[in-house]
Amino acid sequence: MARGARLRARGGPGAGRRRAGAGARGVRDRAGGERLPDDPARRHALRADRGGARGHGGRLKRGRRVAQAVSILLNQELLALERAVGELRRRNLPIESITVGPGEAPGTSCLTVILSTDEAGADMTAKKLNKLSGVREVKHFPLDDGVAREVALIKLGATEQHHAELLDVCELFKATVVDETPDAVIVQVAGTGSFVLAFIRALERFGILEVARSGSVALPRVSADAGAATPAP
Repeated sequence: MARGARLRARGGPGAGRRRAGAGARGVRDRAGGERLPDDPARRHALRADRGGARGHGGRLKRGRRVAQAVSILLNQELLALERAVGELRRRNLPIESITVGPGEAPGTSCLTVILSTDEAGADMTAKKLNKLSGVREVKHFPLDDGVAREVALIKLGATEQHHAELLDVCELFKATVVDETPDAVIVQVAGTGSFVLAFIRALERFGILEVARSGSVALPRVSADAGAATPAP
């Protein structure tokens, strides 16, 4: 009786053999996947099915992240601007630049945002923004398909011995002196974000006192498509 009870608790004499052979019928192995049958064609089909829409590590593939310009035409009111900025915050996408200024039509403002995302992310952001009250139209396009510029003002300590060298650097970057006193000078430069940053780096040896950058505004290139426009309903 005692020996029979022990055999039943262990599953009987053939339990080990049954457990060893169970994996051949498709139970999960230690890695969590199903064991493949002996048919090579079936084996390759299963592997392709598992990895077809996924990249390394089993993650879903996404488009390549690039700088995307999103231009939002909205009513010139603080509440509309707050709604747009709140939606951008909820999307939680990396923002490289954000600017706001008067729109083309009276009573409107134009909010320009440079995001780091793929085409699908920019399209979804535009659709979400377009549903907000106070938003009139949303356009988006890859920054490589557009023209983007920003303005920067840089205040420097003025020194007589470096004045000529400073003017040479300004001429190289097509920058202009917009204000000057015996103690300081303010120069202005316009260009892409990387161009402006290179100019600021070139001025560091003169002693930068203060920097003000506008952020980027952007338009699609004339030769390219006008961009994806989503007018408000």
